[in-house]
Amino acid sequence: MPPANIENDPFFELLTDALRAGPGSPQWHEAVTTLRGRGSEGDDEMRLLIEARENLESGRGYRAVRAGQGFTRKLMGQIENASASGPGRGIPTATLIAVVCGLLIVGVVAYVVNRLAPHEVGSSQQIDNLQDKSHRFFDTMTTATFAGAMPEGWVAIGSLPLDEANGLRPAAAADKGAKDLGGGVRWSKTVEPAQAFAMEVSVDAPEPSGALLLEAFVSADANFSADKGTSSHDLVWQLHGREQRVLLGGSSQSLLATPTFNHGDMVRLILDQNVAIIEVVSAGGKTQRLWAGPHDLGKNPRYVGVRFLQTGASGKADISVKEIKVTTSPG
Repeated sequence: MPPANIENDPFFELLTDALRAGPGSPQWHEAVTTLRGRGSEGDDEMRLLIEARENLESGRGYRAVRAGQGFTRKLMGQIENASASGPGRGIPTATLIAVVCGLLIVGVVAYVVNRLAPHEVGSSQQIDNLQDKSHRFFDTMTTATFAGAMPEGWVAIGSLPLDEANGLRPAAAADKGAKDLGGGVRWSKTVEPAQAFAMEVSVDAPEPSGALLLEAFVSADANFSADKGTSSHDLVWQLHGREQRVLLGGSSQSLLATPTFNHGDMVRLILDQNVAIIEVVSAGGKTQRLWAGPHDLGKNPRYVGVRFLQTGASGKADISVKEIKVTTSPG
């Protein structure tokens, strides 16, 4: 099989993702389960995955119809039993053979059709394409710098009082009596769903509080709640203390890496119409991918911004957003 067709094979992608993710990952479990269901045996799961992937690369598929162990013996035994039962009893020998041959033919035809049919580009290839495209995001769509006033073109959301004097942060008056409130800012304009773009959020976090959450979001829902500034259909990067999380529609996602967020780090959310990448860039310029996958935001316009969620008296909470920048490709 040509390399391009192999890489577009969903089963080949599954095996590749499993080997990349490693033992114990969901991809690993799914790939091993699929191989067991197709008759592969052996206790060494790593060997099973590697051999299956090598077989696909060399043109030997696992979907071909093969007779199982003891198939011939069982078939001949059934034929002899049918013959011994005499006329009018059991299944005629010719009928049994015709049925078995028909099933084999149908299986072979289904396998050939499946191998020749075009397949959609897998999400891993889409993610790689988006990563390459992000290196050409030279056009700035908007920049919000917080140094004394709300930046032009940005609007407040939620009810938590904010201070924009030296970076965006909850106001000092919000330290008490502001439990279960939230507030932030969003760009007043939207990004079209087909537009690939990146949102970069520069954060100062010398002493983040455990009672205060910082979120950078891309939402497909225009309805932000009045009390917290949250929406129901969004992709979110969340910072709780120094721990990072990724939420999709409110559900926590498995991270590719779990680095500690440090003072001066920047988070970058990169999206196109179908997939997204979230990565953190250290003050020294090192980039580490936290999560990547389909974002399921649909075809609605994208709203971008940041917010703070206060779960209790924050005490000494030294955390702020210095700048938000949205970029895209030229033209």
